[in-house]
Amino acid sequence: MFALAAATIDSEVKVRDGFKQDAAEWIGDGKLLSLQTTFRLDGNGGDTTINMPAINTPGMSWDGMTLTINFSKGIESYTLHGDIPRGRINFKAGTQLQIAGVHFDSAQKRTFEDEPLLYDGTNKVTIAKLNLEAGAQGIGTILPTSLVIQQLTFDDISVLNNGEFIDYASKLGAEVIKVGSQDYGPAHLDSSFRHLHARTFANLYRAYLENQEKNPSRSLNNVEFVSSLSTLTQEMINHNAEFRLDRLSFTRPQGETQLSAAVKFRDTTSSDFSNRQALLSKLSATIDIRIPEDLLPPLLQTKFATPEQAVDRVKAGVAALVAQGYATQESGTIISKLEFRDGQQWFNGKQIVQPVANVLMGNPSPDALAQTNSGMPESARRLNCTACHSIDRKVVGPSWMDVSRKYKNASGFIYQGRQYSVEDGLLMKISRGGSGNW
Repeated sequence: MFALAAATIDSEVKVRDGFKQDAAEWIGDGKLLSLQTTFRLDGNGGDTTINMPAINTPGMSWDGMTLTINFSKGIESYTLHGDIPRGRINFKAGTQLQIAGVHFDSAQKRTFEDEPLLYDGTNKVTIAKLNLEAGAQGIGTILPTSLVIQQLTFDDISVLNNGEFIDYASKLGAEVIKVGSQDYGPAHLDSSFRHLHARTFANLYRAYLENQEKNPSRSLNNVEFVSSLSTLTQEMINHNAEFRLDRLSFTRPQGETQLSAAVKFRDTTSSDFSNRQALLSKLSATIDIRIPEDLLPPLLQTKFATPEQAVDRVKAGVAALVAQGYATQESGTIISKLEFRDGQQWFNGKQIVQPVANVLMGNPSPDALAQTNSGMPESARRLNCTACHSIDRKVVGPSWMDVSRKYKNASGFIYQGRQYSVEDGLLMKISRGGSGNW
């Protein structure tokens, strides 16, 4: 099957003469790429083939790249396919990046006919091998020797739901992630944005592009742009958008570590963003953790005199968490869930009345504090004041008795440079952020 062409355009992109000498180390004679675009006779789009020639210079070598784009009329939809067989880049001090077997595919369609900036569909990139070898000065403090990644895949998909919301999900994974001699594969990083209001998201992207055009330095000092960004972000949140870290995992000889999380604000209004307590009352957040117990001592051993001390402290700490109901154990894996909902904090289904670190340090147990705080007003328990305060003893912040003694004979309270009555000043300090005075 073939289509008659109305026109074919051949183009070539080169480096300007003034930059040829500087670019010669990387791209040789300065030919960057060539393009051939064909428009169909029936007016229903066309296709573009992009070729980047093979390069072999002291700074870079690769086997070239071929990219094919097929587009419909008005670019209402398009597909993209490309390959980079092999490449190498030499950096200063001998550091070298090698990459092989790169392939990418994309299929996108315009989400709304009247919105040219927003598309939904699928993208996929695969890389057979990526190898970063350190030079004489190393790669850095994190990667001092080498990094090898094999069978790297990236997938993302965006879908329009209910005619006005977009769900976006991405999955990044690798079978091998070798840092020096340590292998962390298989490893995964999966995330998603759900219930994004599509029109608002398009406006957010448009504001970003307009700022890029007006402000090439990409500075965020543009007051108008920051204000627009804030307003549109709040509007996205008001539509009950949700962010999820669906999976963050890596594998060590001790087993697989997994982390997942979700953050969502429920039924917010514009006025909530000027009232922190109101905003927090509508926040729902969860973190799920699975970590092999045997992985913790090696991570913490630098804080102890001997590896044996690290093992003993981890075992004691884990036992304390399990005893207090903050974690469970399953075949050597520590499992727990941290939640924040309705202004309350929960750890493994158990309400937190003090930071878990206090349990590990031998401070009063949650049950003891709960009993001590039984005389707290209902509003103080509901707003989770008891997470940091008790009536007559210090937890994280001072006890209420200590606060009373400090301000008992005070004639006033200075807040942000202005004089208030003690009651009004404390009310503003606590409602707008009460840390730092003790």
